[in-house]
Amino acid sequence: MNIKSAIDRATAFYFANDFSSSLDICHKVLSKNKKTYEARYLQALNYQGIGENDLALEGFNGLLKTDPGNSNVLNCIANTYIAKKEFHKAKDYCLLALKREVNFAEAINNLAICEQSLGDVKQAEAHYKKAIFLKGDELSFKLNLGKLYKDLGWFEKSAEIFVKAMDFEGDKSSVYFNLYENFMYMHKYEDALEIADLGLVSNQLKDIDLIELLVGKAILFWLFDNIDEAEQAILLSEGVYAYMSNSYANLDNLKIFHKYIKSLIAFHRANPELYLQRDKDWYFVSESHGFSPNNMKIEYEQQIYNIRSLFIKGAKVFHLTQENDNRFKQSLLRVLAGLPEKSRVVFAFGEIDCRYNEGILKYCLAKKKNYQDVISSMLDRYIKLLLTEGAKNKLEIALYGVPAPHPEQLKLLSNEEQAMLKGIVKHFNCSLKELCIKHSLLFLDVYQLTNSDGISNLEYHIDDIHVHPCVVPKLFDELK
Repeated sequence: MNIKSAIDRATAFYFANDFSSSLDICHKVLSKNKKTYEARYLQALNYQGIGENDLALEGFNGLLKTDPGNSNVLNCIANTYIAKKEFHKAKDYCLLALKREVNFAEAINNLAICEQSLGDVKQAEAHYKKAIFLKGDELSFKLNLGKLYKDLGWFEKSAEIFVKAMDFEGDKSSVYFNLYENFMYMHKYEDALEIADLGLVSNQLKDIDLIELLVGKAILFWLFDNIDEAEQAILLSEGVYAYMSNSYANLDNLKIFHKYIKSLIAFHRANPELYLQRDKDWYFVSESHGFSPNNMKIEYEQQIYNIRSLFIKGAKVFHLTQENDNRFKQSLLRVLAGLPEKSRVVFAFGEIDCRYNEGILKYCLAKKKNYQDVISSMLDRYIKLLLTEGAKNKLEIALYGVPAPHPEQLKLLSNEEQAMLKGIVKHFNCSLKELCIKHSLLFLDVYQLTNSDGISNLEYHIDDIHVHPCVVPKLFDELK
């Protein structure tokens, strides 16, 4: 075996993201000579590439024994701890790498990632800018700075960074998707659609990235009430089901959104009379739960309205009640500032806070907190925000609760966790209802409608998470 030739082939496979082929060659080289430094280094990189982070750490730490001061290996260890979301450890290794090489741009970029994740956004911004100054042709550094601005809700600054990144060499998929998402948070849906189209015709994206933008287009067309275009985008993105769930970070959400929009289109096709246009609107501000009632007819105070959904992807009540800037809160404030005076608005946040795998349950288990105290504090701040901002445009406000949890989600928890989640969802809805009574706000009690002894009665769920399009019109009927 020609070791140099083998290492060259393994390197080529690694940079093509074919980690398995690269790893096979590394194993063969090391079976001949287990001390080959280049093969050991590539092997650790490939373990990192396939998500075997503990094996990657073992490999990199072995290399440090051979070469203790290698700043590149120290930075690789930092990278691995970032992948494990152990940011304090990652930061320590970044600093060790920079102690040996002061202007190591990749380590400075990694240090900024750690600082951002640990909440030190000023230092993160400074270090992203320094990494860009040192290595201005590195696309990932620009992307990271743009993502920081997006996460803070500084959307114009973020868009400026992403637009400039279009001129860089390299994989543009993240540029297109982040710019698309940025415009979605700004509620500039036509601009988001234009970016999605540019990405689709760019011939620069992998198939899975094309699918993600197509699903994004389907969401946009659904919100625009352009059913034909939404259906076409859904049909073109059917390939999403060919991918295994562990092959792509956002794949599970993509499949959920694809199936959800597809079901809503089918319902619209079967029931066009429920979507007849009226001159008056009730706005429905929510995460993906707002897709379901979009453009449905409702009756309120003996008049017919249409629901107009405004989408804030991934937003939790938790996000909206934070003092620090974040994209969810800034997106909501833009919505409220842009609504006509005296608009009628339903706010429908809280379901993601009450999920089985994130939000209140996960937080209370990790921190050993009482969920009743957490919910009470959070909802007090939530209502205060809506009342304060809503008063500026004299909005008429309604609150929408959280559906009873679907049994398929509960199956993923232990018996103790199931009981706790049922308690969380019940207490969240009861507290929200009490606050609505206290402040004379309308309350759409989706929990009461969907509940059977703490679990969904399965009469109104359209999938494991979302409810049927007719739920919101039914809740408005019950207000009468």
